Amino acid sequence: MQEGSATATLAFGCILGCVIAGTVSDKFGRKKGLMLAAAIFLFSSLWMAFSHNSTIFIIARFAAGIDSGHAVWPCDQRFHLILNLAIGGGLGGRKGIDNNLFPQVFEIDYVRVYQKNK
Repeated sequence: MQEGSATATLAFGCILGCVIAGTVSDKFGRKKGLMLAAAIFLFSSLWMAFSHNSTIFIIARFAAGIDSGHAVWPCDQRFHLILNLAIGGGLGGRKGIDNNLFPQVFEIDYVRVYQKNK
């Protein structure tokens, strides 16, 4: 077995883990989802350690990738982001807005998100 195959298998498992992580967390909750991921990690680690051939090792490596993908998924809860475009400022109401300015493009360079302490 080549090292590249084992690495690629882990990466494919990680991709699958990222894809299904949101659904699992929505259905069971984040804590239970992470506990499931930890159980998969333990099982797959033991499975890799005691595998007797490369096929079993690759399957266990794929399972370990699923766990890794699930554990790092950041957006497992629904959220809404509201962006406001204010046109005119303090002078817009007094002097009006030049309608020849439109249409324009509203491009967002970055968004900073703060987490409220519970």
